[in-house]
Amino acid sequence: MKGKSLNPKQKRFVEEYLIDLNATKAMIRAGYKEKWAAANVDKILKNTEIQAAITTAMAERSKRTEITQDMVVKELARIGFADMADFITIDESGMIQANPLNTLEEGKSRIIRKVREKRVIKSTPEGDQVLDATYEFELCDKVKSLELLGKHLGMFTEKREIDLKQPINVTIKKFYRNKNEAGNNGSGTSV
Repeated sequence: MKGKSLNPKQKRFVEEYLIDLNATKAMIRAGYKEKWAAANVDKILKNTEIQAAITTAMAERSKRTEITQDMVVKELARIGFADMADFITIDESGMIQANPLNTLEEGKSRIIRKVREKRVIKSTPEGDQVLDATYEFELCDKVKSLELLGKHLGMFTEKREIDLKQPINVTIKKFYRNKNEAGNNGSGTSV
Protein backbone atom coordinates (compact mmCIF):
# COMPACT_ATOMS: atom_id res chain seq x y z
CA MET A 1 0.00 0.00 0.00
CA LYS A 2 1.37 3.37 -0.99
CA GLY A 3 0.98 6.46 1.16
CA LYS A 4 4.40 7.26 2.59
CA SER A 5 3.03 10.21 4.57
CA LEU A 6 0.59 8.08 6.57
CA ASN A 7 1.46 7.28 10.16
CA PRO A 8 1.12 3.65 11.35
CA LYS A 9 -2.34 4.22 12.83
CA GLN A 10 -3.59 5.78 9.58
CA LYS A 11 -2.16 2.87 7.57
CA ARG A 12 -3.94 0.46 9.90
CA PHE A 13 -7.16 2.46 9.45
CA VAL A 14 -6.93 2.01 5.66
CA GLU A 15 -6.47 -1.76 6.08
CA GLU A 16 -9.39 -1.99 8.49
CA TYR A 17 -11.61 0.24 6.33
CA LEU A 18 -11.30 -2.20 3.42
CA ILE A 19 -12.89 -4.94 5.53
CA ASP A 20 -16.39 -3.47 5.77
CA LEU A 21 -16.11 0.16 4.55
CA ASN A 22 -17.33 1.34 7.95
CA ALA A 23 -15.03 4.23 8.84
CA THR A 24 -15.99 4.53 12.51
CA LYS A 25 -15.49 0.82 13.21
CA ALA A 26 -12.26 0.84 11.19
CA MET A 27 -10.93 3.74 13.26
CA ILE A 28 -11.69 1.89 16.50
CA ARG A 29 -10.08 -1.33 15.22
CA ALA A 30 -7.05 0.71 14.14
CA GLY A 31 -6.58 1.96 17.70
CA TYR A 32 -8.40 5.29 17.82
CA LYS A 33 -10.52 5.89 20.92
CA GLU A 34 -14.21 5.22 20.26
CA LYS A 35 -15.41 8.71 21.23
CA TRP A 36 -12.70 10.41 19.15
CA ALA A 37 -13.41 8.12 16.19
CA ALA A 38 -17.11 8.96 16.17
CA ALA A 39 -16.40 12.68 16.32
CA ASN A 40 -13.65 12.69 13.67
CA VAL A 41 -14.80 10.15 11.10
CA ASP A 42 -15.52 12.83 8.48
CA LYS A 43 -12.12 14.41 9.07
CA ILE A 44 -10.18 11.20 8.48
CA LEU A 45 -12.15 10.37 5.32
CA LYS A 46 -11.45 13.84 3.90
CA ASN A 47 -7.70 13.45 4.40
CA THR A 48 -6.28 13.37 0.85
CA GLU A 49 -3.44 10.98 1.71
CA ILE A 50 -5.90 8.55 3.29
CA GLN A 51 -8.27 8.86 0.32
CA ALA A 52 -5.38 8.09 -2.04
CA ALA A 53 -4.29 5.12 0.07
CA ILE A 54 -7.86 3.72 0.13
CA THR A 55 -8.22 4.16 -3.64
CA THR A 56 -4.88 2.46 -4.27
CA ALA A 57 -5.64 -0.40 -1.89
CA MET A 58 -9.06 -0.98 -3.48
CA ALA A 59 -7.54 -1.01 -6.96
CA GLU A 60 -4.87 -3.49 -5.83
CA ARG A 61 -7.51 -5.71 -4.25
CA SER A 62 -9.67 -5.58 -7.37
CA LYS A 63 -6.69 -6.55 -9.52
CA ARG A 64 -5.65 -9.32 -7.12
CA THR A 65 -9.13 -10.85 -6.83
CA GLU A 66 -10.11 -10.12 -10.43
CA ILE A 67 -13.41 -8.76 -9.12
CA THR A 68 -14.51 -5.47 -10.58
CA GLN A 69 -17.19 -3.02 -9.52
CA ASP A 70 -19.02 -3.79 -12.74
CA MET A 71 -19.16 -7.48 -11.83
CA VAL A 72 -20.64 -6.69 -8.42
CA VAL A 73 -23.18 -4.25 -9.85
CA LYS A 74 -24.25 -6.77 -12.52
CA GLU A 75 -24.73 -9.48 -9.90
CA LEU A 76 -26.77 -7.14 -7.68
CA ALA A 77 -28.87 -6.20 -10.72
CA ARG A 78 -29.38 -9.88 -11.56
CA ILE A 79 -30.75 -10.44 -8.04
CA GLY A 80 -32.65 -7.16 -7.81
CA PHE A 81 -34.49 -7.63 -11.10
CA ALA A 82 -35.06 -11.37 -10.82
CA ASP A 83 -38.44 -12.72 -11.86
CA MET A 84 -39.87 -15.92 -10.39
CA ALA A 85 -41.24 -16.72 -13.86
CA ASP A 86 -37.64 -17.50 -14.88
CA PHE A 87 -37.61 -20.43 -12.46
CA ILE A 88 -41.04 -22.00 -12.81
CA THR A 89 -43.56 -22.94 -15.48
CA ILE A 90 -47.28 -23.15 -14.87
CA ASP A 91 -49.02 -25.67 -17.09
CA GLU A 92 -52.59 -25.54 -18.47
CA SER A 93 -53.99 -27.25 -15.38
CA GLY A 94 -52.38 -24.70 -13.05
CA MET A 95 -49.63 -27.05 -11.86
CA ILE A 96 -46.35 -25.40 -11.07
CA GLN A 97 -43.24 -27.08 -12.44
CA ALA A 98 -39.69 -26.08 -11.56
CA ASN A 99 -37.51 -25.35 -14.56
CA PRO A 100 -34.39 -27.52 -14.62
CA LEU A 101 -31.31 -25.58 -13.55
CA ASN A 102 -29.50 -26.42 -16.78
CA THR A 103 -32.22 -24.60 -18.76
CA LEU A 104 -31.82 -21.32 -16.86
CA GLU A 105 -30.05 -18.36 -18.40
CA GLU A 106 -26.35 -18.06 -17.51
CA GLY A 107 -25.92 -16.94 -13.88
CA LYS A 108 -29.62 -17.21 -12.94
CA SER A 109 -29.05 -20.21 -10.69
CA ARG A 110 -26.92 -17.98 -8.41
CA ILE A 111 -30.07 -16.04 -7.55
CA ILE A 112 -31.62 -19.08 -5.88
CA ARG A 113 -31.04 -18.92 -2.17
CA LYS A 114 -32.79 -22.11 -1.21
CA VAL A 115 -34.68 -24.97 -2.85
CA ARG A 116 -36.53 -27.38 -0.67
CA GLU A 117 -38.35 -30.51 -1.72
CA LYS A 118 -40.69 -32.45 0.48
CA ARG A 119 -41.78 -35.89 -0.74
CA VAL A 120 -44.55 -37.88 0.85
CA ILE A 121 -45.78 -41.23 -0.40
CA LYS A 122 -49.49 -41.63 0.22
CA SER A 123 -51.57 -44.73 -0.13
CA THR A 124 -54.96 -44.56 -1.79
CA PRO A 125 -57.99 -46.56 -0.60
CA GLU A 126 -57.46 -48.78 -3.65
CA GLY A 127 -53.99 -49.67 -2.41
CA ASP A 128 -52.02 -47.58 -4.86
CA GLN A 129 -49.15 -45.43 -3.72
CA VAL A 130 -48.95 -41.81 -4.85
CA LEU A 131 -45.94 -39.55 -4.59
CA ASP A 132 -46.87 -36.11 -3.31
CA ALA A 133 -43.98 -33.69 -3.82
CA THR A 134 -43.85 -30.08 -2.65
CA TYR A 135 -41.16 -27.63 -3.71
CA GLU A 136 -40.24 -24.38 -2.04
CA PHE A 137 -38.10 -21.77 -3.75
CA GLU A 138 -36.48 -18.84 -2.10
CA LEU A 139 -34.56 -16.28 -4.11
CA CYS A 140 -31.87 -13.97 -2.74
CA ASP A 141 -33.05 -10.77 -1.07
CA LYS A 142 -34.35 -8.59 -3.89
CA VAL A 143 -34.95 -5.51 -1.72
CA LYS A 144 -31.43 -5.56 -0.25
CA SER A 145 -29.92 -5.84 -3.73
CA LEU A 146 -31.98 -2.93 -5.01
CA GLU A 147 -31.03 -0.90 -1.93
CA LEU A 148 -27.33 -1.51 -2.55
CA LEU A 149 -27.73 -0.65 -6.23
CA GLY A 150 -29.58 2.54 -5.31
CA LYS A 151 -26.81 3.55 -2.90
CA HIS A 152 -24.20 2.86 -5.56
CA LEU A 153 -26.08 5.06 -8.00
CA GLY A 154 -26.44 7.83 -5.39
CA MET A 155 -30.21 7.52 -5.22
CA PHE A 156 -30.37 7.46 -1.44
CA THR A 157 -28.70 9.94 0.86
CA GLU A 158 -28.09 9.42 4.52
CA LYS A 159 -30.00 11.79 6.75
CA ARG A 160 -28.40 13.21 9.85
CA GLU A 161 -30.60 14.21 12.74
CA ILE A 162 -29.91 17.31 14.77
CA ASP A 163 -31.12 17.46 18.35
CA LEU A 164 -32.94 20.79 18.59
CA LYS A 165 -33.58 20.35 22.30
CA GLN A 166 -30.03 21.34 23.10
CA PRO A 167 -29.37 25.07 23.47
CA ILE A 168 -28.05 26.92 20.47
CA ASN A 169 -25.72 29.82 21.16
CA VAL A 170 -26.11 32.80 18.87
CA THR A 171 -23.98 35.88 19.16
CA ILE A 172 -25.42 39.16 17.92
CA LYS A 173 -23.05 42.04 17.66
CA LYS A 174 -24.09 45.63 17.21
CA PHE A 175 -21.74 47.82 15.27
CA TYR A 176 -21.78 51.60 15.45
CA ARG A 177 -20.51 53.68 12.61
CA ASN A 178 -19.63 57.30 12.43
CA LYS A 179 -22.61 59.50 11.42
CA ASN A 180 -20.77 60.63 8.31
CA GLU A 181 -20.22 57.04 7.12
CA ALA A 182 -23.69 55.68 7.88
CA GLY A 183 -25.67 58.37 6.10
CA ASN A 184 -28.54 57.97 8.57
CA ASN A 185 -28.86 58.15 12.32
CA GLY A 186 -25.34 56.84 12.74
CA SER A 187 -25.98 53.28 13.78
CA GLY A 188 -26.24 50.12 11.82
CA THR A 189 -26.94 46.64 13.03
CA SER A 190 -25.24 43.55 11.70
CA VAL A 191 -25.77 39.91 12.60
